[in-house]
Amino acid sequence: MIAENKSSDIFPVEIVKKIAKKLQNYESPDALARIYKWSLPELPNELRDGFSEILQKSSNSEILSSYGKTIKLRALLEEYLNTCNAENKKSTYEWIVKNWGGIKTGKDENLTASIAGAIKTHHDNDGKFEFSRIASWSKALAFQYPERRAIYDVRVIYSLNWLLFKEGHSGKFFPASEGRNSLINFFSYEQELYKRVLGSERIKLVFKEELNKRMNSEKSMKSSMINSLGKEVYIDQGYAYQNYCNILIEIANQVFGQNDKFGVTKVEMILFSIADGDIVGEVLGAH
Repeated sequence: MIAENKSSDIFPVEIVKKIAKKLQNYESPDALARIYKWSLPELPNELRDGFSEILQKSSNSEILSSYGKTIKLRALLEEYLNTCNAENKKSTYEWIVKNWGGIKTGKDENLTASIAGAIKTHHDNDGKFEFSRIASWSKALAFQYPERRAIYDVRVIYSLNWLLFKEGHSGKFFPASEGRNSLINFFSYEQELYKRVLGSERIKLVFKEELNKRMNSEKSMKSSMINSLGKEVYIDQGYAYQNYCNILIEIANQVFGQNDKFGVTKVEMILFSIADGDIVGEVLGAH
């Protein structure tokens, strides 16, 4: 079992194996090159020459696609972030989040603090990460520590939760990050997760109780029903990232083998890429 730091045994091995088997359909470089389309922005000056040199030494088949170039870039940045000085590290983190990742909002000092906190938690190895700004700081961790960390992206979570659900998982699922948007909401299967974990009768009972409260109250009420039930459906936010990395490591080991340094990165890339294609197609077909 893959254990949550706070509780235990939340992802059965057989379900993880089934997910890994499905993702094997996308494991080849050609398949990844076909589905992964994230464009690279212009690199900072201090990285440009090094990246050009890497590309010149690579074969055409390795760097013709966005996938191939991204793997080369992430290899370069892993080495760079673990050797450069503090000032260059800070500016590179900002480039990863804002330029490469496209997250333009938020103050630089808040971003720096959230990344520093996440890196400290990574080194402390206690598994409890601050969930706030996870879409931002997880990008920095994924680039610096690719063997153990991945980007916690709304599209990846959308794909992963669906695959867990489809393969019969009835335990807790992953909470969405702040980046959840109206498009993902429109194609949501969230109600099915609640029904799987809690049961329809339980949901009906809670809904009835909530309606009675509102009818008997003279004040306007904000519903606490969803938040309350959500604590039973989703992994505690503080432990979501560690469990997310745990399951991606397990899947990567089965799909790409334990010696692939970027196996976790590739699983993340697959889940990201299939969210708006194969996964949403399955979700629509299931309703």
